[in-house]
Amino acid sequence: MLADWRAIGLPFRGAPRLLAPLPGGRTNRSYLIEADAARFVLRLDGATAALGLCRDHECSFHAAAAAHGLAPPLVFADASRGVMVTTFVEGEHLAPASLDDERLGALIDVLHAVHELDVAAPATDYRALDARYRGDDAAASPGDWQAHLALLEAAARRGPCHHDPVPANVVFGAGGPVLLDWEYAGNGFPLLDLAVLACDWQVPRAHLAARTGSAPRLLDAACEVYAQLCRGWAACSARCD
Repeated sequence: MLADWRAIGLPFRGAPRLLAPLPGGRTNRSYLIEADAARFVLRLDGATAALGLCRDHECSFHAAAAAHGLAPPLVFADASRGVMVTTFVEGEHLAPASLDDERLGALIDVLHAVHELDVAAPATDYRALDARYRGDDAAASPGDWQAHLALLEAAARRGPCHHDPVPANVVFGAGGPVLLDWEYAGNGFPLLDLAVLACDWQVPRAHLAARTGSAPRLLDAACEVYAQLCRGWAACSARCD
């Protein structure tokens, strides 16, 4: 694929060189490449249709976040070819047990900044998303999940969300945390980003609610909604494999 870099339109002066495949990610394939004496991440899209991903929305959110230092600079994107190139960010991925209070605070600050971005996008329809993920398995969506979602719809604010700030998608660099993989970003409930901290980063809900000023009952509801979406996503991804 890199042999066709000029035809694809990659904005390099010289031919890019493949350095290594990057681990992680079931939806896409990513590679570390080098060009013009710098390193970049080349991502090749996958499973876009099955998971209902909108690459145009992804680029809008990623570009807005990158302008505020919340995401790696976006170098190139062509949704029709399923190609994206971003600047490689030096840093480390932390295991949940290594997330101390200082770095938790930095990550919360980044998420709050994401939630204040100015990005035009339709409201995320979580019911439609759950139905897409589940396919024909209607019994997989418990009734109490609908009640938790209804509570968020009635009482939680909407705004730009990353929707997937799991440990694999956060790089702690010299300037603080940077968020990767914006393909699930949308205009949703910011509490769902905090739910990821509770569910995937294993931050105690009471501590998280106190640190963020979130209403405990709404954070609990967000965690239940997020958990259901994760179950559906896993089932959908398994069908795509």
